[in-house]
Amino acid sequence: MRHLSSLLFVATACAFQAPPPETGTIEGRVVDSVTGEAIRKATVTLMPRPAANRAQAANRAMNPGMMPPQESGFITDANGVFRATVAPGTYYPRAERNGYVAVTGRTDEVAVGKGETTKGVTIKLNQHGVISGRVLDEDGEPMARVNVLCLKWMQANGQRMLSPLGNSLTNDLGEYRLFGLTPGRCIVSAQPVTYAMPRARTRQTYTTIYFPGVTEMSAAQPIDVTPGSTRQGVDLPLRKVSVVSVSGKIGGLPSVGEGDRRVPGRMMNVMAQLVPRSAGARMGMMQHSAPVNAQGDFDFQSVPSGSYILIANAFNNQDRRSGRLNLEVGEREVTGLSLNLEPAITLNAQVTAEDAPNLTTMSVTMVSATSPMFGGTVGRTDAQGRMVFMNLEKDVYRMQVNGLPAGYYIKSVQLGSTDAKESLDLSAGAADVLAIALEKGTAELTGLVKAQDRPAANAQVLILNARNETVRSAFTDALGHYSVTELAPGDYRVLALGSQELNEPDTVDRLAPNAVKVTLARSARETRELEVR
Repeated sequence: MRHLSSLLFVATACAFQAPPPETGTIEGRVVDSVTGEAIRKATVTLMPRPAANRAQAANRAMNPGMMPPQESGFITDANGVFRATVAPGTYYPRAERNGYVAVTGRTDEVAVGKGETTKGVTIKLNQHGVISGRVLDEDGEPMARVNVLCLKWMQANGQRMLSPLGNSLTNDLGEYRLFGLTPGRCIVSAQPVTYAMPRARTRQTYTTIYFPGVTEMSAAQPIDVTPGSTRQGVDLPLRKVSVVSVSGKIGGLPSVGEGDRRVPGRMMNVMAQLVPRSAGARMGMMQHSAPVNAQGDFDFQSVPSGSYILIANAFNNQDRRSGRLNLEVGEREVTGLSLNLEPAITLNAQVTAEDAPNLTTMSVTMVSATSPMFGGTVGRTDAQGRMVFMNLEKDVYRMQVNGLPAGYYIKSVQLGSTDAKESLDLSAGAADVLAIALEKGTAELTGLVKAQDRPAANAQVLILNARNETVRSAFTDALGHYSVTELAPGDYRVLALGSQELNEPDTVDRLAPNAVKVTLARSARETRELEVR
């Protein structure tokens, strides 16, 4: 009987270890990117590549008991090893662990078939960075409930802006601790929460401070965050500034009732905001809001001096109106402002291309050049290349184009007789059709990347324009080779970053002067050897 029990135990164990025939197994390790040491208790998630998993979706429909699209919950053992039984398909592995952050860069895909076992998968994590300190008032006393942020420069919507990476509220001792920080340069900022500040009858208030205690973001001293670094004593002394009220009237509000008849007591969906014009406030973290009553009156309280954009938007069914006004606020009250709302702009566009390619994959996003944090308006082409943009404001826009037909680039963009390829000025409206001309003949750039005279695997290659913006990027393979296709003809600078280097505006600006210059002609195939900087 004991022998039979042993056989049953072995059979059960084998059945538990062997994956069902309709699944596969992925095995690997999670390690520290710097030391190579195993990371235990890490949670591994396998994200499927959608285009490669149609068969997986069909299998799941036939076998409801199979795992969902996101395969997750696999925990590493003491040696950092994980073992995942999943549906056949192609996955992007990632891992999470308290005290660690993901390594910025490419995540190699992993494929597994039915009954197969894919081994040797390595996921690297960085130890997180920590910044701590205290927030004090003008007398050196601790300030509680102050929001402290780590801000990093990012490239978003075609422009550079500050984005919050992490935040922490100070405790009763004025202490804060920013953790879970990824490597890079961090601007530490203390932003008093207005509703948490003591109320007093004064015309002064605490304002946003940047380390080491300056009110202008341009004078801030960035802190370098490296894997596993801990920076203590980053104290922030708050300062009071004079504040004033800003008031006025919004005109051109849409009707609330039927026709032009206004309904007493009916609320309109109207917003008024004061947004700082400085680049450091582009994410809207410092904006002021004020209600607008039925007569259009608004009144902002406790506004510090500075340069602002007064923005108002009104929505009533399909009637959308907007307006904006540049405003300077000084030491005196600002009264009697007048901002008239105007109906939204509808812009028609026509895309043309030689040899009549399929244009239905193409879309264009119009992003405000002055307020990129508000997103953009998207237009999509039909089979005849027609495109319509709705609800645009009178502003200057930059175009972001996606889904161009393979081998095509934008040759020209015209609004009437005006060249609009770099920027589209709709300050005076849009009476003309936006003409977008495509041309066949994109270029390709290939080459080898080296680091200390050896091929650099997993290095990132950046293709930069004249504004140091990344136009395209690619990663090198195991032998250090790279290939960047679908490039429009023109002048570029090419830069190679190591696997641990970060593609951030600060990094790009620092390394751009040493980038390799290249001019690509129509349909060119150029080769450049690069060195990791």
